[in-house]
Formats: sequence, structure tokens, C-alpha cells
Amino acid sequence: MFDPQVDLALAAVGVSLASNFVQRKVMPKEETKQRQEKIKKHQERMKELANKSDAKSKNELEALEKELMEEMGKMMKGSTRMMMFSMLFIIPLFWFLGEAYKAAVIQLPFPIPWFGENWSVKLYSETNWIGWYVLCSLVTSLALNAALGLREKVLKKK
Repeated sequence: MFDPQVDLALAAVGVSLASNFVQRKVMPKEETKQRQEKIKKHQERMKELANKSDAKSKNELEALEKELMEEMGKMMKGSTRMMMFSMLFIIPLFWFLGEAYKAAVIQLPFPIPWFGENWSVKLYSETNWIGWYVLCSLVTSLALNAALGLREKVLKKK
């Protein structure tokens, strides 16, 4: 093992990469966007039908509600699968990291603002293992999503 700061940063990068890979395999972005658009259209149509009181509108509203529930169920299933895959790796990893670095105090490269007592803001220059892991994971995920988003835009132009 290296320095706790390096070990935890590498773990955060690895988990972010793996999580992003699994998410793209389990929940394809285009499919998710199409479902979201379909749900939005259904919701708009349902608002229109809710103001009408005739039987035909009520039947159409019920059919749309059923379709909406099916689409939302499919999205929920994808999210649940993603969470289950992630938890298989993250729970044992967090247990290991917690045991290995429970006494570690990480010196931050720059002070981080955080809420203190009575909604005051304090600057912290050190953290424990979980704080450093979360910070590294957040930065990695943001950079990875930005890079992959840029890549998708370039590929769409071709």
C-alpha cells in the first residue's frame, strides 16, 4: 500500500470508472432519454385529459396511466439493477477501506468549506478517509461525465 491519500484516490477513481461502465451497460443513455421523453409526453397528454369529463377521455387517461406506469417500472428496474451491481463491489470495498484507514488523517491539498454549527461555514484542511474518498470520487465522476459527454457530442457530429 502507498500513502492513504493515494490509495483512497485510486480506489475512488476505480469505483467511478467501474460504476460508469456498469451504468452505461445496464442503462443505455439513449434508451433512458427516449423513455423520459415518452413519459413527459404521456404526462402532458394526461394533464389535457384530466380537464375533460367525457367517457372517451377517461378511458384514454386510464390507458395512458397504465403505459406511464409500465415505462416508469422499466426505468426503475434499470436503476435497481445498477444499484445491485454497484453494491456488490462498494460494500466490501468500503468495509476494507474503513478497516485499513480508520485512523488515517488526510491533509487536503487546499481548504474545503463546510457547514459548521448554526449554519456557519468553516474551512477544513484535513479529513478522514471517507471525506477524502468522497471528494476524490466527486471530482473523478464530474471529470469522467464531462469527458464522456464531450466524446458523445463529437461522435454525433460525425
